[in-house]
Formats: sequence, C-alpha cells, structure tokens
Amino acid sequence: MPGTLHFCADVHLGKLARLLRMLGFDTVYKNNFSKDELLKIARDDSRCVLSKSPYFLKFPDITFYQIKSSDSYQQLEEVINHFHLQQPSFNPFSRCLYCNAILEKKEKTAPTSGGRYLPVAARYRRGASQPNVLKLPAPRKRPARRVRDR
Repeated sequence: MPGTLHFCADVHLGKLARLLRMLGFDTVYKNNFSKDELLKIARDDSRCVLSKSPYFLKFPDITFYQIKSSDSYQQLEEVINHFHLQQPSFNPFSRCLYCNAILEKKEKTAPTSGGRYLPVAARYRRGASQPNVLKLPAPRKRPARRVRDR
C-alpha cells in the first residue's frame, strides 16, 4: 500500500505538499480549494486527505489524517510515521514540485555553443521536461546610457 498512496493536501499545507512531491508521492494541492472540493477529490480519486482542521473527521468514507505540527518538516515526519512509509516506496524527484506532473527523463545532448557549455540561465530558458512549469523569461537588454551634454 505505501507505493500506491495518493494524497490531497488542504490549503494551508503547501510546503508539505511540495515535500511529499519531492519524495515522489502523488499529492494534489491548490491554495484555493474549498473543503467540499477536497472531499470530492478524495472520494473520486481515493486519496488520503491531509489537513490541520478536524472538519474531515465526520466523513468515515475517506482516509484522513489531521496534521498536528506547524513546521513543514515535522509535518512530513508525521505523515511518514502515520502511514508507515518506508525508504523503498520513495521515488525522489520524479514529480514536479509545483504542478505534480510526472517528470520525464531527458538524455543529455551535445552542447550547442561551439563546444562550450551554455550558461545556466540559457539552459533554463529552453524549457522544462514538462509543459506546465513556467519558464524563466529571456534577459532584457538595458538601453544604452545617455550622456548629457554640458
């Protein structure tokens, strides 16, 4: 069961959602979900709801865990201990931390700048391995400085 756990995080657990995604767990999160939307997602997709609010305790048909800590790393430790997650079930860095999409592996290609490696910013402008992530904008050129005549 640990390899098949899917989570749904409440609106105030964004850092925990990113940490769970970092470990490879499918975690749905938006900072504007209502309680009813979370409940519907949990029922439709068989997800475990994570929240600091006891609101979800009154729904016995969903799996729910009430987070006690306010520190995101302690919250992660709580979830790992409560659901008995073990090291083999982790698949680190396999999901996008922002949109939860599964990342694709890309093969390394030869450098295209005449045998030299491209600067870091140039590599990121080319895009991520999945389309939902925002790309860094191209650097702006500064206008030439005007010199005042005296």
